Amino acid sequence: MPQQSLFGPSFSDSGHGRERRAEPMGPEVSGELALAVSSDEVSASPQQEERRYRRILARKEKLGDLFGMAACYIRLGDLYLARGDSEQAGDLYRKSLRLARAANTARKSLAPEDLS
Repeated sequence: MPQQSLFGPSFSDSGHGRERRAEPMGPEVSGELALAVSSDEVSASPQQEERRYRRILARKEKLGDLFGMAACYIRLGDLYLARGDSEQAGDLYRKSLRLARAANTARKSLAPEDLS
């Protein structure tokens, strides 16, 4: 059964007896990315979309929001892939993956009492 996560649907890994749990996006990530792709801006040019995601990325970098940065790099990778630049898209996707892994490691290293 698909579950929604920051990086799209994830599926139960029945072969290993474990399930992947979807982690909800923080309000900053979901809110800003939703604004960036709101229905009234769907007709924005790819250049405008890239500028918008780079502005959001700069804010995420200032805040140290690794998951938010990873989400921005995915969106930028999607834009480059749509332009036919698969090499640059791959670089952006790999950067997103490294950030997401680092964020997940940092999140796991927090003790449960640190999360309240």
